[in-house]
Amino acid sequence: MKFRSKVMLLGVTIVLLPMLVSTFAATRLVFSQNEKDAHERIRESTARIIRELQSIEAQYAERGRKYAKTDNLVMYTNVLFRYHKYLTPEGYATVQNSLSVDLTKLKIGLNVDNIEVRDAYNKLLARDASSGAAVPADAAASPVRAPRRDGTRYLLQGGRFILQSTSTIQKRDRLLGYLILTKYLDANFLKEVSGVNGTEVAFFRNNRFLDGTIARFPVTEMAHSDLAHPIQIKIQKTPYSFIFSPIYAEGNDQYYVAVGVSYLKTLQKINETARILIGVAVGAMLIALVLIYFWSGRTVGPLLRLVNAVQAIGRGDLGQKITVESSDEIGLLASEFNQMTTSLQESRSQLEDANRNLFEMKEYISNIVDSMTMSLVVVDSGFRITVVNLEFEKWLGESRERLVGRSLEDLLELGDGALLHKHLLRVIETHETQILTKVHCKIGTRKIVANIRFSPLEDVEQSSAGVVMIIEDITSRVNLEEKLAISQRLASIGNLDAGLAHEVNNPLGIILNYIEVCRMDTQDEKLDSYLKKIGSETERIAGIIQRLLEFSRQSETRFKPVNLPEIIEETVDLVEFKLRKENIVLERDYGLDEAWVMADKSRLKQVFLNIILNAVQSMPGGGRLAVRLAESGDGQGFDLAFCDSGRGIPKEHLSRIFDPFFTTKEVGEGTGLGLSVSYGIIQEHFGTIDVKSTEGKGSTFTVRLKKIASEERSSALS
Repeated sequence: MKFRSKVMLLGVTIVLLPMLVSTFAATRLVFSQNEKDAHERIRESTARIIRELQSIEAQYAERGRKYAKTDNLVMYTNVLFRYHKYLTPEGYATVQNSLSVDLTKLKIGLNVDNIEVRDAYNKLLARDASSGAAVPADAAASPVRAPRRDGTRYLLQGGRFILQSTSTIQKRDRLLGYLILTKYLDANFLKEVSGVNGTEVAFFRNNRFLDGTIARFPVTEMAHSDLAHPIQIKIQKTPYSFIFSPIYAEGNDQYYVAVGVSYLKTLQKINETARILIGVAVGAMLIALVLIYFWSGRTVGPLLRLVNAVQAIGRGDLGQKITVESSDEIGLLASEFNQMTTSLQESRSQLEDANRNLFEMKEYISNIVDSMTMSLVVVDSGFRITVVNLEFEKWLGESRERLVGRSLEDLLELGDGALLHKHLLRVIETHETQILTKVHCKIGTRKIVANIRFSPLEDVEQSSAGVVMIIEDITSRVNLEEKLAISQRLASIGNLDAGLAHEVNNPLGIILNYIEVCRMDTQDEKLDSYLKKIGSETERIAGIIQRLLEFSRQSETRFKPVNLPEIIEETVDLVEFKLRKENIVLERDYGLDEAWVMADKSRLKQVFLNIILNAVQSMPGGGRLAVRLAESGDGQGFDLAFCDSGRGIPKEHLSRIFDPFFTTKEVGEGTGLGLSVSYGIIQEHFGTIDVKSTEGKGSTFTVRLKKIASEERSSALS
């Protein structure tokens, strides 16, 4: 079949080639005689038209710029543009008419077809008197803005091809409007400038006929025309040869002037010579076409259907099938094509199922991750965030779209700042999981205590792709554990058996009795002073034992309604002299006349006294002690704060300040039980006691007690 096709094509070529060569030789002979004369006439007309257009451009640009600066034009434009709101319609028309008269004079002097003035917003202000009626003051602006610079351009306006020159009108460098001069480039213009040498002239924009001295005709290949390669066109059955010369370009638009001559006589001669050859060529071509037609019906047709089916598959239609009409190569190709589309349909179905399952699994895993109460962060090998869960978004207060791509080191700080980088780098290098417990970290502006797990993230090649971090906020748990530890330490002291205290008190009582007897019997003053010191130290031991008994809650607590301001004043009365002696200023800020709580009055006085005495001891050189009473933020109790300006408590001692026997005072100045006893008393009253301190600036002890309602107070008092 391939051989038959080659033979048919070779036969057509053998018939057509001599005919084409003969026809070409004849036409070239005639054309060579007329070509030189035609080219010369075209060149002359083209040059004359281009010179005329350039002259008009230069004249309009120069005269337009000069006239745009005249005082009358600037004045009229300024009034109509900037002050038209202040003019009556009659006044506006008067100024407009004066401007139109000046424009008419300019039009006559320049031989211009249309002249007008527009404001800075492209609104028409006035035109020459011969161009139409006056323009009203409220006329709308043109939908096409004038260029904001001096210049000349070619364009279509109202279906007419024009040359338009624009000059800006300014006053003190402020744009007022534009002076626009328009020349109609129509058939009349072309007849004036083309001369009488038998040429035809027309204007084109791209391949669109605009106007000319000849009937409208289409053209498609003007970009390839020059004096050596004219374009042959038939216009109303008359052959022409045209040369297209570019005269102006703007954006994607190219404007041409087309100059041509008729080749009718030349072609008549050519036709006489070539008619016989063409007849023979046409006959041979018809025979060849008939043969090719029957051949293409069996060969090209199936191939075209195959091409259409392939294009449909490219658009996503995999249901294409081709009817197998023969058993030759085309039929085999169609059969293989049908098998391919069947395989593609099966693969596409499997791929869609896999994608659907993958999407569902992704959503399932995403929901699990977002449901975690711990934060999850995934970073790449450059420590930039790739995945976060909902909890981490809440901690930072930003969406994951804003977090992904940012450096984790800009958002999270561990310990001294270099700890995070060190652990991330270690996990990436060793591919081993790292766990940090109770580490202090800062996430954004939030400071927490957390347990952090660093796990390596590997790609399909088992190479390090990043790190998966799980961050558990255990701040509340750590605070609770610290409070529980204090309670357990206090409970260990509170569990002291009262019998042990009695076992110690009995020998102390005997010792004190014998010391008194010895002092009565001795006459030695030195010995008596020794005995006196022994007695005072023994009494001190007895006092410690008594406070231990109080701390262990062996004594009965009596609860009744008490008013906190009264208890505070009674406690202050006990130390008022000491405060003045130590040069300490006491500030009272109760804010409430009454603050009733259910409490043991004597035990609360003991707590307040311990706190005040500790404050006095922290200000050896004097200072300020403020006592503030206010309702708690939740409205369920009262907050009593003791604020001093003393030395403060070192940060490392704050967690042990309520431990029994813990003291920072010199030996003999304290036992370390005062705040421990106070802590136990406040717990017994179902309250809290907290401390905040800055070393070198002072401390604040805050006692919170639950308030009682007036009905509960009345019932308890009755």
